[in-house]
Amino acid sequence: MSRPTRPLHDGGGLYLRKREASARWYLRLSDPATGAQQWHRLFPDDPAGDYPHKTLADARAGSRRLWDLRSTGVDPRVQRAHAIGEAKARADALEQEAQRRLSVKALFDRWAATDLQPRTRADGKRAGRRDGGQFTRDQFERRVFPKLGNRAVAEVARGEWIELLDVVKSEGKLRTANVLLADLKQMLRFALARDLLDRNPLETVLKRDVGGASVERDRVLSRARRYGT
Repeated sequence: MSRPTRPLHDGGGLYLRKREASARWYLRLSDPATGAQQWHRLFPDDPAGDYPHKTLADARAGSRRLWDLRSTGVDPRVQRAHAIGEAKARADALEQEAQRRLSVKALFDRWAATDLQPRTRADGKRAGRRDGGQFTRDQFERRVFPKLGNRAVAEVARGEWIELLDVVKSEGKLRTANVLLADLKQMLRFALARDLLDRNPLETVLKRDVGGASVERDRVLSRARRYGT
């Protein structure tokens, strides 16, 4: 590791601290409370903040700004930390909003990749779907994606989900309606657990509201769609 060479001092606490690969401008100030010496890097967020991209004139102007800030009683390092925190909070809010704009199709893909793939749990039991979720994907591609696939999942109302299920029910495919309801509820719970939804709009919807009781549902789901549980 290379050692820094002796810093060049311009006066007024302004230094150019050099290393083999770069040279950066710093202002040396004393903490008014403790008297401890502090090194404040100039242009810390500028990719072109090193010398010679930033000249001595630039550094002198930058150091005057820091001196003026310190004269008002503000610690430049504390101010920058606050600015970084605020920028991160804004970025996090934008990311959260983008996640909440996740489409139904994108949510399904994420859920399928996470929960539907066959796998062995830590306790040795098998989980996921025997077919990797292909049956479920086929049903969604036929019955869900054409109408809601590109919609933001957080904007889909309960009535719109029920409408999809009513179409299946009207075809006389009651067990299919029950299976689709169960899969939709599981996918929406997945989204809820990951803060992609504030609530699961289908949580209180029961099979009797959609397809009614299915004599074979437990046996069929266990045999054809799931491992063990």
